[in-house]
Amino acid sequence: MLAIDGLQRPEFNLPPIERVKLYSEIVKLFWKKKEDNHLQIRTLTRMRDTLLPKLMSGEVKVTV
Repeated sequence: MLAIDGLQRPEFNLPPIERVKLYSEIVKLFWKKKEDNHLQIRTLTRMRDTLLPKLMSGEVKVTV
């Protein structure tokens, strides 16, 4: 059971600003990679949706 006065004055320990900045830089790289991957997925999906019907109908042939 918590005392009421403890809930009114919560204390938080914050990490050093250098660590926060380092974390932010690392996370920013991950978000950029996620955004790049999402763009590539959309591009590949459009290409698949365009080419697959043509391959299935024989309009386009694949040669090796």
